[in-house]
Parts: sequence; C-alpha cells; structure tokens
Amino acid sequence: ERRPVLTLSANTAVSHFWLSHAVNDFYRNHPGNPVTFRIITSDHTSDLFSDEVDIALAYDPGTRIGWSMVEIFPEELFPVAAPDYLDRHPVTGSDPAALLRHDLLDFERIEPNWINWKIWLSHFGIDSKELNISRRFNNYTMLIDATERGQGVTLGARYLLDGKLEQGLLVPVMDISIQSGRSYFMALNEQR
Repeated sequence: ERRPVLTLSANTAVSHFWLSHAVNDFYRNHPGNPVTFRIITSDHTSDLFSDEVDIALAYDPGTRIGWSMVEIFPEELFPVAAPDYLDRHPVTGSDPAALLRHDLLDFERIEPNWINWKIWLSHFGIDSKELNISRRFNNYTMLIDATERGQGVTLGARYLLDGKLEQGLLVPVMDISIQSGRSYFMALNEQR
C-alpha cells in the first residue's frame, strides 16, 4: 500500500536549520507514521507556492490567494560568531559600531526583503559607507558554516540557529538584536 506524500517547501535556511529538525522530531515522536515527507527547497519565494506544494514555510510572503497563512515565528537578528573567532578577536561593549572593525560575513540578498549587514546596521544609525565585508555568500547554510569555522561575524536568526547556540557552536557577539517586523509563516494550500 502506498504511503501518502505530504509536499513541504521552504527556503534553504529554513529547510536546513529548522524544518529538518522538525521532521526528525516528528518521525521520532510518531514511529510507524504512514506519511512520507517530500521537501522542496528554493530561495525564490514564488517557487515555494507552486501548485504541487501542500504546506509552504515562507519568510515574509505577503498575501497569497488560495493559501491560508499562520505565523510560525518572528524574525529576530543579532550578531553571532564562533567561540574560536571571539577568542582571537574579542568584541567589547554593546556598541554595534564596534562590529565594523571585525571580519563581517554577509548574505547576498536574493529576495529584496532579506536583511543584510547594511540594513541591520542602518537600524542603529550606522552609515554603511564604513562597512567593509570580508566575505559574501548567496546561501545562508554556507554563510553559517563559514561563521562556525571562525571566519568572522555574521547575522544570526533566532529560531533558525537556536540549535547551534545551544550546542555552543555559535555565540551571540553582543547583547543586541533587532526584530525586523517580518515573520516566517506556514502557508496551507487550500486546493490540497
């Protein structure tokens, strides 16, 4: 007998850092569960809402006709680094401008609403002309991997990186964060 398939979609970061853990926990807590999860990953939001998708996990997707939205968690961003990096390059105080003296690892915005260092620092009135990015990535998983390897400081997202923080692989660099006012949503395809 064929098992029912539930198709989920999410961007790379959500798939890797959040959804994979949620699916693992689901299988662990529901042994013998008859559902097969099929996961589609794309960093282009429109791909997440294709007709074949049952449930989309999307960042700031806006209103979508034919989809019912439920907020999963708000976006909160703060600087993180590996303990090894901070041993070699301590950050003192809580002035975000101090970060300009560090190796900053940044995320190239694929979607216009994604937040990078320039946008995050502007929240504190810091002019991006002083911003010197050491390395750029267009994939959040690669960015976090480089950060874990001690290459510099990046913006970490609460909820997505909770596991890395709990394991001590990454640590907050200073006690400041911003809530972007955007959120991650679970969207249910009303046709399915």
